[in-house]
Amino acid sequence: MYCCSSQDNYTKHFANIVRKAKPVHGTDAVLKAYNIEGDVRIQYRDQPDFEWIAHQFGIFEEWKVFLL
Repeated sequence: MYCCSSQDNYTKHFANIVRKAKPVHGTDAVLKAYNIEGDVRIQYRDQPDFEWIAHQFGIFEEWKVFLL
């Protein structure tokens, strides 16, 4: 088990996990991600694209809206 003793160690550890994750691209990225063993990373274009992808995974279903 990896234990981080500082924020810097955690950041390096997390960056390493992301770096090693298999990238998936395209309109069927979510389907591809479900068929890959291990970690994946999906690049998105903008906030609406992120929200669409997140919805496909069933995460971030409730967004808090802050009005200024």
